Amino acid sequence: MSQVNQGAAAVEAGECWRIVSELCGAAVLTVDAELRVLDANVLAADLLGPAAEALAGRALDDLFPPAVRARQRATLDRVLGHGGGPRARWMGELEVVGRSGPLRVEVALQEHAAAPRRFTAVLRPLAGRVVADDALALAARSLSALTGDSFFRALVADLAAALRAEYVLAAELLPGGRRLRTLAFHADGALSGPIECDIAGSPCENLVAGSSAGWAAAVQQLFPRDPLLAELDARACVGTPLLDSAGTRIGLLAAFYRAEQPELGQARALLEIFAARAGAELERQQAERALRAREERLELALWGTDLGLWDWRIQEDTILYDAQYEAMLGYAPGDAPRSMHEWEISIHPDDRAEATRRIHAHLEGRSPHYESTHRLRTADGGWKWIFDRGKVVGRDDDGKPLRMVGTHRDVSDHRLLEEQLQQSQKMDAIGRLAGGVAHDFNNLLTSILSAAEFAAEGVPEGSPAREDLGVVREAAMRASQLTRQLLAFARKQVVAPRAVSLNALLLETERMLRRMVGEDIEIACRVSADVWPVKVDPSQLQQVLVNLAVNARAAMPRGGRLTFETRNVRIAPDAAEAREVSPGEWVLLSVSDTGSGMSGETLARIFEPFFTTKEAGRGTGLGLATVYGTVKQSGGHISVASELGRGTRFDILLPRAEGAPVAEPERPAGTTRGGGETVLLVEDDGLVLEVNARALSALGYHVLPCRSGAEALERTRAHPAHIDLLVSDVVMPRMSGPALARALEALRPGLRTLFVSGYAEELTAAAPTTAAFLPKPFTPRALAVKVREVLETPAARPKDTLAG
Repeated sequence: MSQVNQGAAAVEAGECWRIVSELCGAAVLTVDAELRVLDANVLAADLLGPAAEALAGRALDDLFPPAVRARQRATLDRVLGHGGGPRARWMGELEVVGRSGPLRVEVALQEHAAAPRRFTAVLRPLAGRVVADDALALAARSLSALTGDSFFRALVADLAAALRAEYVLAAELLPGGRRLRTLAFHADGALSGPIECDIAGSPCENLVAGSSAGWAAAVQQLFPRDPLLAELDARACVGTPLLDSAGTRIGLLAAFYRAEQPELGQARALLEIFAARAGAELERQQAERALRAREERLELALWGTDLGLWDWRIQEDTILYDAQYEAMLGYAPGDAPRSMHEWEISIHPDDRAEATRRIHAHLEGRSPHYESTHRLRTADGGWKWIFDRGKVVGRDDDGKPLRMVGTHRDVSDHRLLEEQLQQSQKMDAIGRLAGGVAHDFNNLLTSILSAAEFAAEGVPEGSPAREDLGVVREAAMRASQLTRQLLAFARKQVVAPRAVSLNALLLETERMLRRMVGEDIEIACRVSADVWPVKVDPSQLQQVLVNLAVNARAAMPRGGRLTFETRNVRIAPDAAEAREVSPGEWVLLSVSDTGSGMSGETLARIFEPFFTTKEAGRGTGLGLATVYGTVKQSGGHISVASELGRGTRFDILLPRAEGAPVAEPERPAGTTRGGGETVLLVEDDGLVLEVNARALSALGYHVLPCRSGAEALERTRAHPAHIDLLVSDVVMPRMSGPALARALEALRPGLRTLFVSGYAEELTAAAPTTAAFLPKPFTPRALAVKVREVLETPAARPKDTLAG
């Protein structure tokens, strides 16, 4: 080769190195046998401080902190050897002095094939990717693990109850450090909307600047510039800052009291305990927001050493790959697609048109570089999601491209996490919609059921009108079944969980299932004798078994086998399952059939409400949606595997319950009629208030009907006689049912209380867990029975009845 050709080849090789090093999205250095820097890309200069030209000639160990310099140099000398053997290659971690100070980097270093004793090193900071990827993985977890807004809402509600505080807030410190925005705010027994406030001259300023603290009295006098204290009428305050993993203050937890507090030590300690988890969750949310803001630079969020390099000689239509590229897709050396046509047909048919459009746009000069995310066929016939990026590095005098080089990265795991996150968000949105519809519908059904029952009392047996009323009542009961299924999917049904033996419940339900599925389907139960108890509502779990059996029966019209299995499962923190299920002790319930199976498209929508593959009129599409909601509300996890023609398997994980199984208490039968007792009835829905007042009056109770908490307090003060029972809706405008009950306790100590509501979220967010409760919709008969039951139950002490 002539000197001119040799020089051109050297220039071309240098330019190729420069472009590939920039495309890889990491700091790249080339060093000689003495570990002196020969060349560095721009990202290396950004990471390490000096300009790329200034790095050349420096010893690599000059970039190490003095405290670890000798040890790290000795490590490199040992692993790289002295030549004469196979090409040296090393991957590990080093500490370097970066632009902003010491930092740890992941290093991949390999000896050149064409230039022995010359090495290229790729450096990637450890922190950025770990935080971003962990944030995306945590957001894509099953909704049974409380994260995000749900976590903070539950946290402030639980703390308000535990601390007996009128107000509890979790807040994020905004950029600049002078303002706070609430993540969740629990006020007077209910969640309130978000607020944003300045912290200057407030207790919050002290908490953010220092550590946990409390002010047991006169907090408004101590901080007269704080308008929030005056608005809350706060007399005492306690709080603690929220820290991220680096110790930076990013928010706070605080509780406010209307009354002076004699002692705040326990409250302070409790807030400090929860602050660690809350700070981690807030940091996760911030990391997730940062990740989403970096979506246009996806390659930076996916830094790693798993780059595959490709080099396309366009005129010759040959593609060369490095070993990492071929290994990524499972190809033996030389077996990967070698031409543009072979590469195009290796792209998934659904992605092919867009990927080829993008690469041709760059070849024609219509885009500065080529970038595409698509699926490529692997050597075993499967598919991997690949992030592909490249650039033309040579054109002829007419502008035609001669050569293009680029990188591939396997992003399959990242795509899976994104799909899981999108599915979780979709199911959560559908659940909120379904729960809201069911809640409003329950009020209407209560009125319909009550009115039908009242009307039937005045119509003689055999009358056509009585038959019509029976149709109305039957339709309303069927509608209430639908609302219960919607609430089950939305995880807002009212449940009565207790420790239950899963084996006993399964065997008890088996007889009913045998009658239901028919003689042509064989049922097998394989239970482990030592299965732990689980904490569930047994009736709800029985409904899960029935719904899964009904689904299996539909998949086996010509008969088959339905199998139930139980066993204990321990999931370790480092297990693969821990990505979706929290580590710990679980009980596995598996339900499998030998039916027709399902396609991938059906599996993707199987738990959506109203989705069904049956013909019109043959099903509501709520059976498996109910299963999903019930399992999630029980703190469990459900997964499904199915193939067309090979059957279906549902795996349900339920958390282990503490203690032995508890039998359901027997309720003694008694009369439903009243004996002149006075009932304070509070309901903001006028129709429901009217029918409930009528029902109780007809049974011999003296009813004081009220449309609001304020009206109830006024009537109580004006009523001189004894009041025996408060029956109140849970969530009402301006004053909730629990807030009303607390206010009435001061006026009528020992007053019994019965709460009614449309769904469990209202109860768990606002009402005392020990209070009596009747879910809507209900009939006059059900209301009468529950009222009598509460009146005949010994009154609890005030602190047991009304949780703060």
